[in-house]
Amino acid sequence: MKIKISEILSKDITRSIDGVIKAGDESHILQEVEEYVITREIDRELRKFVEYYGKSIQDGAKFPFNGVWISGYFGSGKSHLLKMLSLLLANRLIDSTSVKDIFLSKITDAIFRADFEKIIDHPSTSILFNIEQMAESARNRSYDPVLFAFWRMFNRMRGYYDESGPLANFERHLDEERQLDTFKEFYFKKMVFPGMMPGPKHC
Repeated sequence: MKIKISEILSKDITRSIDGVIKAGDESHILQEVEEYVITREIDRELRKFVEYYGKSIQDGAKFPFNGVWISGYFGSGKSHLLKMLSLLLANRLIDSTSVKDIFLSKITDAIFRADFEKIIDHPSTSILFNIEQMAESARNRSYDPVLFAFWRMFNRMRGYYDESGPLANFERHLDEERQLDTFKEFYFKKMVFPGMMPGPKHC
């Protein structure tokens, strides 16, 4: 009796597999999480990440900031790893399936798995974007295009005007005072189109 290769494998070999993982692409996101392989090198670096991230959470006064630099050759899996971390730290649910449960099931070390779960359960938000593209567009608008790109994407995520830092700060101040919605209503009624309500983002 002949057995087909497709009958041996647990995964459908006719499924779509992206040759290059894009951090912001969510078309096959659940499949990517399920099939992500934690190699020995990735396991070693993840342990460092969990340790230092955990310290920044436990002692915010001593470690008020945290940052991680992911480096590697083209095609080495940087974007894939970044994508997994962003999904994990945001504690995402994909089609009612927990990314945390899928990913942590790949870790056999119970202590490491428990430490990883602690930092995942700490509330956080991930913002994925192409910093090269964003910084290039800001090259003639700021003395520090990289910093401008970070601020721009942060303001966009918060729903503030991302083309102008001072205006975004003004909106943030109004938001903190719980006056932003009132200001937008006044602006649209008196300054733009009387009777037209503002959109969900900003004025």
